[in-house]
Amino acid sequence: MVEIYNRAFETKLIQSDIDQLAPVVLARGGYERRRAEGETDGILYTFPSEFFLHPLQDQDALPTLIGVVESGIEMARQGSALYSS
Repeated sequence: MVEIYNRAFETKLIQSDIDQLAPVVLARGGYERRRAEGETDGILYTFPSEFFLHPLQDQDALPTLIGVVESGIEMARQGSALYSS
């Protein structure tokens, strides 16, 4: 997923089109959310008392998710600024 996301942005084709940008950012965000929550093989581990202790939870996923969403919002703003000029 990460390689596909990076390759999509390397082409420089989707940054200025919100209709193409949004699905890509949402897909990557969903992937990182599942990693942060500890979902593997279609199983979501949701034991509230053990959520942060689950061994399959990726500790880097939440900061990555926040970064993906923030960069997606910034790219959407830049793209909409191009159309409003």
